[in-house]
Amino acid sequence: EIPADAGNVVLNAALRPAKSVSVTVYRPDGQLAAGTDIELISPGVHLQLNGAGFNHTGREAAGALLHTDPNGQFELPSQTSITRVVAAGPTGFAEATPAMLFADPTVQLQPWGKLEVGCTAGGQPAIEREYQLDFSGGVFEYMSFEPPVEVKTDAEGHFSVSRMPPGQFQLTRLRPQAMAGFGRSWQPGDRTSF
Repeated sequence: EIPADAGNVVLNAALRPAKSVSVTVYRPDGQLAAGTDIELISPGVHLQLNGAGFNHTGREAAGALLHTDPNGQFELPSQTSITRVVAAGPTGFAEATPAMLFADPTVQLQPWGKLEVGCTAGGQPAIEREYQLDFSGGVFEYMSFEPPVEVKTDAEGHFSVSRMPPGQFQLTRLRPQAMAGFGRSWQPGDRTSF
């Protein structure tokens, strides 16, 4: 403690590198999630999610890609530019902030979801309608599906999408549009958020 009448006081401080934390990832069944993809997101990073984890090609636009070891662990550096930590693997998906993981260094994967849709028009099944599924809300700024998720309704007007992470999404109907000299292209139509 420095007394109020001490006058000018010189304090010397030595800075030490901040430490990392070892984070353990668990599958939805509580078992260790070895070999799970871990993506460290920082500003300007765009993550591409595919059906099994993260797209490993085109890494120039992505953050730091890590994998959990045989004990389901990875090292999270105390890098201040990291804003989100996203985990994805065959059994599930999870997101957390670095602050959450430094307070409690565990991640519980949530099971992949499944979207099932039935389309009707005039009370009849709407067959062969094409749709594209995208993230919406704030997550859209740093995550997208790659390849894009495009689906077509079947003879009963149904389609389904498996391996969906939790979150907010937008389903856009794609309407075919003929363009002279370019063949067929798509124009976005009705959108539904969920």
